[in-house]
Amino acid sequence: MTRPRKQLHFSAVQTREDLNYAPLPTRDETKIELFRAMPPGFVVVHYQRIGTRAGVEALDRISESENPHDIDDMTSLLASTSYGTAWHLYAEQMAFQDDPSRIRMYRQVWLPELQNPETGRVLERDAQMDNVLTGLAYAADLAEAIESNHVDCFDNTKNNYELGKVLAHMGARLSVVSDRVSGEHGTPEQVQGRVLMAAERGRTSMLQLSGKIDSRPSFAQVADEHSPLRRQLNDDPTLLSQKAHKILLEEIEEASAA
Repeated sequence: MTRPRKQLHFSAVQTREDLNYAPLPTRDETKIELFRAMPPGFVVVHYQRIGTRAGVEALDRISESENPHDIDDMTSLLASTSYGTAWHLYAEQMAFQDDPSRIRMYRQVWLPELQNPETGRVLERDAQMDNVLTGLAYAADLAEAIESNHVDCFDNTKNNYELGKVLAHMGARLSVVSDRVSGEHGTPEQVQGRVLMAAERGRTSMLQLSGKIDSRPSFAQVADEHSPLRRQLNDDPTLLSQKAHKILLEEIEEASAA
């Protein structure tokens, strides 16, 4: 008897190394003053904090939308940024180790288990969304802790690992919501097969978006108005609906002011 697949193989080698996001210099005098006063590397963790918080707040608002395509677009985008950020924090280092015996080609990412073993029912989309929002809120709290620790020059190794691990799982969960894997009957193997395919499609979408913007999408890029991802979001209405785009920009502004 085939056992349900419970993990996704999250490859440590996914795209070219030169697709790593690097913030461009800014002419904003307020930002210049802030960034100069902070330790090196602050810009990325600062934008990461803003982007992660804006992402969960925007998704919370858009989850009430009467248009399911708004939810599809937002969950698809956040799946890509979750997977992209997770690669940086959780998977990348596995392929680049000084000790060859420690090199690993992938991380194991737990897939969501949607089927109730007693009733055979799959969690409906609203329940799945509640789980996603809880997980992303935890990720946003971690991102805030990372920024605070960075300012105080504290070690962030554990927090970075935890954030990457959480976001890899959230990438899978968001992909399942985006693919509308809900309300379906079937054996546990069949249901988990659909979950796995949705998670894989979400990861593939992240890789395709990386090729389109010539950079790996991340939550830091969500917050940086000059990043390749933000430029694509502003110019490409097929990536995010008008309503979802407007809400995301509002939440970025709100998180930036915090």
